[in-house]
Amino acid sequence: MRTNKYIIFLLMIFLFSCEQDEVDNSPFLIITNPENDAILYENIFIRCSTDITDQNLEMHLINDNQTSIKIGELVGPDWEFIFNSLDDNNDDGEIDYPDGNYSLVVSNIETPYSGDTIKVAIDNTLGIPDEVNIVSVVLINIDGDETYGTYEITWETSGESDFFQYAVEVSENYENFDSTFHEVHLEGDISINTYVYVVEDPSITRYFRIRTDDTFGLSSYGDIISDLGAPSKIEINSITLNCPDSYYCEYLIEWQECEDENFQYYLLEVSTDSENFDDNYEIIHNQEDISKTTFTYNTENPDILKYFRIRNVDILGRETVGPIAHSSEIKIPEILNIYEVKYDTTNFYITWEKSKDPRFHHYELKCNNPQYEGANSNEIFDVIYDINDTSLVVTGFTPVDENWFYVRQVDSSGLRPDWQADYWESFNNPFRSKSRLQTLTENEDYQVRVQSINYDLYPNTMTWSESPDPFFHAYELQFRSSETAPDIVPFDTVYNRSVTTSEIIDYDFGAEWNQYLVSAIDFWGVKTWGDPGLNYEVEPVTPSNIIDTSYDIETGGLTITWSISDNPMFHSYELITTDQTLLDPNYPPDHSEVLFATTDPNQNIFTIENIQFGDNQEIIFSPNANFIYLYVQITDVLGNTFLPASGITLFGPEPVRLFYGQYFNGSTKAKWETTEQEGFYSYTLYQSEDEDMNNSNAIFSTYDQTIDSVYISNIQPESIHYYQIGIIDTIGFQTLSNINVGTGWSTFSETYNVGQDQNFRGRVFQTNDEGYLICSNGRLIKMNMNLEISWSIYDIFDDIKVMNDGNLLVVKENSIGKISITDGFYMWNNSNIFEDLNDFSRSITELNNGNIIAVKSSGFGNNGRTSLYRFDENGEFLYQNEFVFNELNFPNNVITTQDGGILITGRAADDSLGIYLGFIHKVNENNSTEWYKVLDYEGNQIIETNNRYVVDLHNDEDHMIMLLSFQKDNGDVIMSQNINSHEHRYATSSITKRINSNEFYLTHLSSSGQFWPTGSETDGIEMIRFDENLNEIVRNHIGDDWEYIPYDNLYISPALDGSIVLSTKVIRSSEEAIWISKIDPYGNSPIWGSHNYE
Repeated sequence: MRTNKYIIFLLMIFLFSCEQDEVDNSPFLIITNPENDAILYENIFIRCSTDITDQNLEMHLINDNQTSIKIGELVGPDWEFIFNSLDDNNDDGEIDYPDGNYSLVVSNIETPYSGDTIKVAIDNTLGIPDEVNIVSVVLINIDGDETYGTYEITWETSGESDFFQYAVEVSENYENFDSTFHEVHLEGDISINTYVYVVEDPSITRYFRIRTDDTFGLSSYGDIISDLGAPSKIEINSITLNCPDSYYCEYLIEWQECEDENFQYYLLEVSTDSENFDDNYEIIHNQEDISKTTFTYNTENPDILKYFRIRNVDILGRETVGPIAHSSEIKIPEILNIYEVKYDTTNFYITWEKSKDPRFHHYELKCNNPQYEGANSNEIFDVIYDINDTSLVVTGFTPVDENWFYVRQVDSSGLRPDWQADYWESFNNPFRSKSRLQTLTENEDYQVRVQSINYDLYPNTMTWSESPDPFFHAYELQFRSSETAPDIVPFDTVYNRSVTTSEIIDYDFGAEWNQYLVSAIDFWGVKTWGDPGLNYEVEPVTPSNIIDTSYDIETGGLTITWSISDNPMFHSYELITTDQTLLDPNYPPDHSEVLFATTDPNQNIFTIENIQFGDNQEIIFSPNANFIYLYVQITDVLGNTFLPASGITLFGPEPVRLFYGQYFNGSTKAKWETTEQEGFYSYTLYQSEDEDMNNSNAIFSTYDQTIDSVYISNIQPESIHYYQIGIIDTIGFQTLSNINVGTGWSTFSETYNVGQDQNFRGRVFQTNDEGYLICSNGRLIKMNMNLEISWSIYDIFDDIKVMNDGNLLVVKENSIGKISITDGFYMWNNSNIFEDLNDFSRSITELNNGNIIAVKSSGFGNNGRTSLYRFDENGEFLYQNEFVFNELNFPNNVITTQDGGILITGRAADDSLGIYLGFIHKVNENNSTEWYKVLDYEGNQIIETNNRYVVDLHNDEDHMIMLLSFQKDNGDVIMSQNINSHEHRYATSSITKRINSNEFYLTHLSSSGQFWPTGSETDGIEMIRFDENLNEIVRNHIGDDWEYIPYDNLYISPALDGSIVLSTKVIRSSEEAIWISKIDPYGNSPIWGSHNYE
């Protein structure tokens, strides 16, 4: 109980007054209440003493941060006021004067004079009301269906002098009471301390608390209690085991009686796991009668420790579990060893281990089979109560069956081990008494075998081994006329164990094969056989080997000759082909085919007609399988087969490779690889108009193994022929090469060693004089039609074009020029024409009127500026246009269009997205943008057909090449086609228009290597010829298995005869070169030569 705070205040008023002490004329300000170092809380009387009469005073609190807070004014003559330390003047939900240390200062308002200062502390925790706790929560009423209930809540009486109210708080969540409670009652009368609370569902557990509020808004909280106590814990008093028979035991469980008024029922629970009882228990009994506290529980496994507990449930459904109790740990009697089970013709004799159990009661015995006139299967057939009686003689079982005998002991409580326990096998219990058939067949000594058959011209007598079976009854002699005969025929029975010889009286003289057997029969009629005997000994047959082969090339027949068998038991020959070379009768081949069979021992020759050759030149005799191995098998009259140690494998000669037929001046040169194989006979060259070599004709033949080529005359220009070279060996086998083509277009293929040149920008053109112009490695070379150098100059050009007059137009870093095609000298050169030397890309073209257009980009610093420069036919500057786009454009190619304008394509860099795109830009004849398109991939080259523009695009990251065709008037895409470049390091491609045609060519590098060429058959160049609708006309692959591998800077241009010329960078190991080739319209190119130049 707190001391009355108001008494303190009145006492302070009484003790202090503000009287002016006119000691001197200086004004004074003294705080008379509270005292220095006072602790303040709730309301505090502030009083001072001063000699000021005409001014009001102010009181301030200064905190530890030296922040001054005005708390009130004092007015004479009393100079006092009441300060509420719990004020919230700014209504922010927090008090203005937090608990802590302050300075209390008095000062006059109108003059800057400060008076007395004292130290005080604010601690409003001293004003919190004392806690009031709940005394009881009682459920005083519940309706019939338990849907409503009434609680009476009683609490302590508060003793606070500044008491304001009680608040009754309720929640259904104990852990989160403060965040989930709600007020159900407010009581302002301090003397009333009970409340009746009605709820809809009394089965829900609720929690209650009393809050006490004072007049200053301070509150205290009592303890949280639940509405009712949980049901009481019920303990188990005893657990008693009893085993009334051999199949189950029972527990009698007794527990204490519940005394709860709200009792509803008991639940008896059982588990075999005490540590995880809640996760692994079973309810075995539900009892609603509070006075019934016992239950009998049956179990088949009393040796397993059981745990029990009682769950007490009240009428609200609340539960309390009692402590866990367990049964006594019970030891099941041990399993006994069975030492022996024997039998004779009448009885079984069983002997077992003596029990050591002090609680022994009796032995039990059973068998898996029924007892004659006794127990059924798996029923106990005898019980022995004498612990020392450990053997039994029993009748009613037969050894014809497999018998399993069991013995177990039972203690005085009726406990016994389970019959079916798997670990009984280690005790030889049950004991397996094998059946007679098992005993006789598993013991080789009991098996009777034919030891010999004595004969002159026919079998006479046979002898067999004597049976050691103690239950022997008789021998049965038997006969079988053939290996496939279904029945074994008995012909005699011998009852004397020691008689082991008998005459054979039923011999079949007409049979090729006879078999004799002896079976032993025991007392119970069980019969067993030993090894049989034959009427003669099989003599080994000498196998036949293939000794000669010959092939007739005209008839296609292969004649096989083998050695003749001289065995008197010979029956047949079989000439067999198979797909494996291992000849083992125990492992027959997966596939085999009999080519020839005869029973004539002198027929040792056979001719195989219409043989075929496989992929590896092996001889194939079946269209469905590669049967390549030949051997001869002999079969004798008994059906025995005899194989040679090995057969033979026949191969045709290895094929040679035929190269592309190169055309020149009406002749095609057919060239092939020579062979060094032994047994060579001749080469034959075949020609056909069909790509599958149908209706081919032999046009050349030679017996000279070193000859590797022949010229074929009378070849018409622009014609196509197909060729194949056959190689024939001295046996007469012929193997054909690959099929290759020869066309009536002049072609060539040359490589030029250039060393390491990472800046190679190759270009190749055919000039009007049928010569060639090559721009590469900082050198411009003019060659005649025979590839002889006419002139060369050293310089590096960004772009080069053949002009309408046949001369050359070139552009480089800061100049353009015209070079004579005749001698390579400049006809004019205009330097210092580009104001920005940081150019990234330049390209040039000649207009139809002779003017010259040069386009370039001006780098990353010029906001995508593309500059177009116009010059007259003498290279004089005319004017410049600039085009500014959102992208940074880098021109790769510019062409003059049929309408007098130009078309530009290249790369467009979008820095905002961090990606590289492409663009195509149409400029009209007035140098204004007609249309502009951004593309997904970088534009490489452009061609113009009669009706559209076509651009090839590539993307190095996606290894993708694409063709796009555009409307001429607006740049809309007409169609597209993707070309896969096989994950090459660069998606390198080039296109050019076929001369005097709307067709065009696309070439691209095709490589399976991700970064460098791999040398695989996919390395090379793929050429595709299209019509202007992007329909594919021809597709061919160039460069398979070449010595050099193309891998970068591919460029093509039209040749005068409708074919193309091509240049690209190639590599062999680390050696780089330039490959120059003229390729016919079908994508064919000859094997290249090699040249070096300085």
